[in-house]
Amino acid sequence: MNDPTVVKAALRCLVSLEKGPATVIDISRDSGVALEDCHGLLSLLYRAGLVELRSQGEFGLMQPLAEMSVLDILDAVWETWIDRSAVTMLFGFSTSAASLAVGDSQRS
Repeated sequence: MNDPTVVKAALRCLVSLEKGPATVIDISRDSGVALEDCHGLLSLLYRAGLVELRSQGEFGLMQPLAEMSVLDILDAVWETWIDRSAVTMLFGFSTSAASLAVGDSQRS
């Protein structure tokens, strides 16, 4: 999967979960994301704290999708899939470089 496809697939899985808790099979079917990809994305979203695993193998949103940060979603799926953070992808530098730049500008 390329980067835009990964993000679109993750968003389709999250949108599917807005309807309520569901199994990976149900989310895959509803979102149109291949079962293997859906499982991988849900694992990443779970590790990022955006979804939870409920009873009987159902996933659910930790908070309403409208309250989730786009950056949190990007970090959850892009960092692992292409080995760089969303901040780097969006701004071309890491968060540590950003903090250094802010520190330098405050000293001037």
